[in-house]
Amino acid sequence: MNHFGNIVLLLSLTTCLTSARTLQDVIAQVISETDVDGNGIISEAEFNQELLARWDTDVPSDNMVSKADFVSQWTTRYGDNVADASAFFDKLDQFFLPAGTLNDLDLFFHMATLDPDGDHQVSTADFANFIKVNHPCGGAGHLHC
Repeated sequence: MNHFGNIVLLLSLTTCLTSARTLQDVIAQVISETDVDGNGIISEAEFNQELLARWDTDVPSDNMVSKADFVSQWTTRYGDNVADASAFFDKLDQFFLPAGTLNDLDLFFHMATLDPDGDHQVSTADFANFIKVNHPCGGAGHLHC
């Protein structure tokens, strides 16, 4: 490889290393975007806003997020790969029909799981764990596992 080729290779490796994100980085970003008032508690309204309203790109809104929309937005926002984002979506969308969409019933189920005392609030630690448990790289701790 010539000198120019070595420089290009070095620059591309540096770009990969500096843009590499851990799953914990992504979780922190999701939490900061979800916990709008910054009180360390994710309310049911904040949960629904982040996981449904913000991702529903249909006009007018149908209060559902398609798998294609979720995967496209997740990979763009958080730098994840399509396969892992798709598997993450599938974990979130395993309970209610129609398949291939997240809707208010899916979110109601997840909120009930995260909020066993029914006070309509989830700690950011529990929400972080929810992402780790459902994301395919949760055990690895990094994206692109």
